[in-house]
Amino acid sequence: MKTNFDLSFNGRYFLVLIILCFSLFNLYSQNYSNDSIYLKRTGINNLKFFKNDKAVKWSEIRRLSKGNDEAEYHLKKIDNLGIIASINAIIAGLAVGFGSGNLSNGNSTIPIVILTAAGIVCLGDIIYVDGIMREHMKSIAKSLNNKKSN
Repeated sequence: MKTNFDLSFNGRYFLVLIILCFSLFNLYSQNYSNDSIYLKRTGINNLKFFKNDKAVKWSEIRRLSKGNDEAEYHLKKIDNLGIIASINAIIAGLAVGFGSGNLSNGNSTIPIVILTAAGIVCLGDIIYVDGIMREHMKSIAKSLNNKKSN
């Protein structure tokens, strides 16, 4: 009796590869507990803390960080960088808006061009500060998960 399940030589290797990938994915997902806190991208450029597939508010992160010196250090750094980013956002918005408005009306004097350039530099600084804040967020997640495992 002949079966209809005759695979070619390459088909067998492909089937083994699929089974191996599926097994490795299951092993990888079992290494992370549901109680661990992790970062997840929720928008184009937005990271949030998650636990058990639910977003964790900053107030909860602050509560969990009490007594964890490393997490508190990174939270303080994020607070300070948030103030810097807010000031940069106000300056960049005003400078780019006012400068580009004047440039579009034909007023291309040197101070207007410098004002627009300063606003663009502030926008670049916001992106840089955001990257630093993301690294601090990753450090917070690591320190909170390490404290749970200890």
